[in-house]
Amino acid sequence: MKIVRSESGQAAREWAAALARPGWLDGAASLKEEGGAWVRRGVVRLPDGPREVVVKCRPIERPIERIKCLFRQGRGDRHWRGAAWLERHGVRTAHPIVLARATIDGRVCELLVMEALAGKSVLQHLADGDLTVRQEHTVARELGRVIARLATHARCNRDHKPSNLIVTRVSYTDAEVALVDTVAIVHDLYIDAEAQEKMLAALVIEAIGTGHEPRQSLKCRVIQELILHIADATSPRMRVDRKKLHDSIAELWLDVSDRVRRHGNPTPRVDPLARYTAPAQREPPP
Repeated sequence: MKIVRSESGQAAREWAAALARPGWLDGAASLKEEGGAWVRRGVVRLPDGPREVVVKCRPIERPIERIKCLFRQGRGDRHWRGAAWLERHGVRTAHPIVLARATIDGRVCELLVMEALAGKSVLQHLADGDLTVRQEHTVARELGRVIARLATHARCNRDHKPSNLIVTRVSYTDAEVALVDTVAIVHDLYIDAEAQEKMLAALVIEAIGTGHEPRQSLKCRVIQELILHIADATSPRMRVDRKKLHDSIAELWLDVSDRVRRHGNPTPRVDPLARYTAPAQREPPP
């Protein structure tokens, strides 16, 4: 067991001992499995008490993958940097705790240990239909703001699927959405409308592929909030021209819809709804 990154040196030693202990994730809930890679949620025993975490395990068997890891360019390192950037810029994410390498069942693997968030994914909420209309629109507005925050800082999330977005808090007036897969947070000084279109399309494509396409009103709400938030960031205190806003929403709607149509078969390789996640905390009706 080798700790590559951690919150502190002392924590690194404690985590190394905990992860090297046999059966350290016995009873953990499996969230995703694909090939030799898996994601599980469980409790790890530490000297200061048990801690609930999410652990991502990925074999690093190909020579190119090992070289990337040596130069801190592996998926785990990229995830760590993406999460750190989001935290610095006020976007909620699952805080990374430890990045380690270990031999599991005879295979060299990369282990990323992250904070376990309370909440359901946006996709799970769409599938369950357990939010009120007002709550759905509150979440939709926050989704627009998240994309705007990324875009205004020249960042794009190339894997902006609703299964990767966890609703950690939702009420009738406020919501918080966390990004839990941050490997694909990339920097581009020349980020443009196309990057925004890709993120908006990703929100819809996976939902369509699982049979839970969001209503048109929710799609429009996301786009509207994105446009308003970017406009406020670039020209604060300027009055919004309602006709210009309507035209901008319609134009972006058509561009995103065309991108979704050209995507092809939207069915995911691995069903993201096959695993259950903890329910989000909800505000009781007023």
